[in-house]
Amino acid sequence: MTRRILQLACLAFLCGAGAAVAGDPMADAIKKLQKEKKAEDRELWARWLGGRDQPEAVAALAQALSSDKEAGVREAAASALWKTGEKAKAAEPALRKALDDPDPRVVARAAGALEVMDVDPRELVPARRRALSQAGAKDPHTAFLAARGLIGLEPPATVVPGLLPYVASMSEAAEKPGGWGNYHDDVEAAEKALVRLAKTRDRSAIPLLVEELDRSPASAPALLKALGTYRPPPDHYAQVVVKQMHARSPKARYAAAAQCRELKGDADVTVWAPEAIVLTRDPDESVRNEALWALGEAGGRAAAATPDLVRLMKEDPSKTVRARAARTLGEIGDASQAVSQQANA
Repeated sequence: MTRRILQLACLAFLCGAGAAVAGDPMADAIKKLQKEKKAEDRELWARWLGGRDQPEAVAALAQALSSDKEAGVREAAASALWKTGEKAKAAEPALRKALDDPDPRVVARAAGALEVMDVDPRELVPARRRALSQAGAKDPHTAFLAARGLIGLEPPATVVPGLLPYVASMSEAAEKPGGWGNYHDDVEAAEKALVRLAKTRDRSAIPLLVEELDRSPASAPALLKALGTYRPPPDHYAQVVVKQMHARSPKARYAAAAQCRELKGDADVTVWAPEAIVLTRDPDESVRNEALWALGEAGGRAAAATPDLVRLMKEDPSKTVRARAARTLGEIGDASQAVSQQANA
């Protein structure tokens, strides 16, 4: 991924530098897309043309999509047209033809391009279903793109297995040193897809998402956000959240603490509040802060946290955490709350 970005950056620089000499980098790029002998070079030029809505760029990409013998080039052309969006409408016939391409990478991206051109997603279901089946576990990105397009149109039993491997791979890559900067956008796209799945209100997806928490700890923030979108929350969700409070990843612990703010029923608070109190001693500042926020939402029902709050106000090295601890103490001691006199005291 990074190597490809560097290559594209170099191409953009060369085109920009060549503009002063040749005067027409677009024509040069189109010529290279059509004439370069190496498929990987044609692929790079196709990607460079993505987002450029000049009619000649769109026409060149449509031609490459329809006639190039290399699937990688056709995939790059479909991706480029997808990036150009509705302004590539002239390429719609070529994109529709590409829905029958033998390579699932081409099909999934052609479908994405057509959808941004306002083609009814229901028309794209057969092609996306086929791409999902063909991509499978060997190409998680293509499977994800196909499955994402099927959300709300196919049952979760079909869609979720196509989404989760990509969510896991991107979440794991983002956890590596320096990975967040490179994979943030991919993780965010994966998270949005899971939330959109939850917003369909099809609760048959819930067990699949909960099971994935054990298989892919790195995916916990995205999975918890999706699970927390359901109304009412999943059964025994407080217990699911508490388990993630003990995760090795601070991002997972933070996400779990954040979910507690929405679990306001007495029975739920009884489950998660003691664990949130433990998190006020977490080595990660953001986790401590989020745990305090959740305890403040619980009000007087989190009175057992008072000694820890006083300690944090005096000793925590973070000014932000000390301020949050003071605010949380005030929320817990608010006399207007409907809690027992003993808890208020």
